[in-house]
Amino acid sequence: MIYPSRILLAPFVMIIAYIGYQLFEGRSEYLPYLILAGIPTIILYFIGNEIDWWWWTKYPPKLATQFTNLLRNHVPFYAALSAKEKKRFQDRVALFLKGNEFMPMAELAMGLDEDEVGYTGKSSDDVPKGTMPADIMLIIAATCTQMTFGLKKFLLNKFDHIIVYPRPFPSPSHPKHFHLCETFMEDKVIMFASEPLLHYYTSKQKAYSIGHHEYGNAFEKNYPKINWPDMGKDIWANIERISGYGSDKIHQYINLPMISARPVSISLFFTHSEEFKTTLPNLYKAYTKIFNQDPTNSHKPVIGELI
Repeated sequence: MIYPSRILLAPFVMIIAYIGYQLFEGRSEYLPYLILAGIPTIILYFIGNEIDWWWWTKYPPKLATQFTNLLRNHVPFYAALSAKEKKRFQDRVALFLKGNEFMPMAELAMGLDEDEVGYTGKSSDDVPKGTMPADIMLIIAATCTQMTFGLKKFLLNKFDHIIVYPRPFPSPSHPKHFHLCETFMEDKVIMFASEPLLHYYTSKQKAYSIGHHEYGNAFEKNYPKINWPDMGKDIWANIERISGYGSDKIHQYINLPMISARPVSISLFFTHSEEFKTTLPNLYKAYTKIFNQDPTNSHKPVIGELI
């Protein structure tokens, strides 16, 4: 994994080390050179992340084969893409993993079992450090990447801290509700329970996708200036027609007292696109403009150029 900021920083560090040695030997005339070398060193230290990110956007880190296999086998959106679009999806997933901080909780923070595959952080792997199981991180990255695939800005910068619990969890906002997902904008946090998150991708009969749901919620909060279309007074009835999930069922499943229909509709736009397009054609058309995607065109969902 290439970190260009470290490459740029290395000669200045060596120069400072040499100057430090000369000063240690009593050669005070080297002191001005320490200042001259120290200024760019400090600047590079503080802007190193920006330099690395610029480089990675030009030359995205390559996903390990086991991770591309996981995408192909468990993410239908990725599997249906053309070869060219698959490459762009891989690049964005890799950048997502670099641009977000993953925080495992409970058992997930205690390390992996012997038979689990995870991100090891070895220098030979273009993967982030940490012990969170690979499938969880990849699924989260793939879910957000699918949602923003038609947009130039594909990261939700207001939600770059991802907390993952193994099972339903309470939170400071909802201490009495063991729920499946939540966003907390003040701390730039999005939270998931891993078991139901993965269940959508692994179950034969598709469960409701809390990943698409919560990233729909985060997307709406990340872009407050979007003029969202009216969903209609019968939106919950239409949601049930599209998916079979009524308001009561979704509230019971996620287990939060107040759930907006907006993130539910965004989720179904991506997971039940054919039914959505038939039942709510006007809303479907509005969402295609917002996300610059037509999910019913699975081979090439992006409409024209990225926006």
